Amino acid sequence: MELYPVVAGDLSGSMDRTVFYKVDDRCLGRKKAMPKERDFSDVEKEQHLKFGFTGKLGSRLRYVLKETLLHVPKYLSAANYFVRLNIGNCMVEDLDSGLVTFDYEHAVFAEGSLIVPNVEASYLEESNSFSFTLTPIEGREFPGKLKSDKVNVVLVESNLLQAYQLELGTRGTEASITEVLEPGWNKDNVHLYAYAIDKDGKDTSPSVYLPLV
Repeated sequence: MELYPVVAGDLSGSMDRTVFYKVDDRCLGRKKAMPKERDFSDVEKEQHLKFGFTGKLGSRLRYVLKETLLHVPKYLSAANYFVRLNIGNCMVEDLDSGLVTFDYEHAVFAEGSLIVPNVEASYLEESNSFSFTLTPIEGREFPGKLKSDKVNVVLVESNLLQAYQLELGTRGTEASITEVLEPGWNKDNVHLYAYAIDKDGKDTSPSVYLPLV
C-alpha cells in the first residue's frame, strides 16, 4: 500500500481513486488498487447470455405471467420465476456474437396440478385470425367442481415480445372463439398456449403448446 503526504489542503473522503485521511495532523493519501480484470469462462458467458435473454423475455411478458404463474415463491417475482422455469429452453447459438434462441414449443407459462385442457388452434387466412376450439377429453368424466375449471389461451409474439391471454371456456363444455391477429403482429412469430385454472384461482394446469392444425 503506497502512502504519500498531501501538500494542498485538509482533505477527506476519496477522489480520483485516492482515499484521503489524517494521521498525526498530516493529511495522507492512499491510492486504491486497480480493479482486476476477470476472464470469464465460456460456460459463464453462456449462462450470462441465457439469463439475459430469459430475463428480458420474462420482464416484457410480466403482466401475463402474474396471472398465469400462481405458485411463485415469495422471494421471487413472476418474471424471475419464469426465468427459473425456462432458462433450460434458452440456447446460445454463437458465443462471440451473443446469438441466442429460445424453444417456445417447450416454454412454461403455467404450472400446477390440474389436468391440461384439450384445445386445438388453427389460423384462418381469409379473416387473418386464429380459431381456438375446446372439447372435453374423450373417455374422461370430471366431477362437478373440475368441470368449472376455466380454460385460457396465451398468445405470444416472439419478435415484439408482447403477449396477452383470453378466456376460451370451461373444461366441461365445448367452446370455440376466433381472435383476429393483433395489429403489427406477424402470424409466423405468434406462439400459442392453453392452460386450465380452477374456479377459485388457486391452481392451474401446466401450460400446453398449441400447434396450428
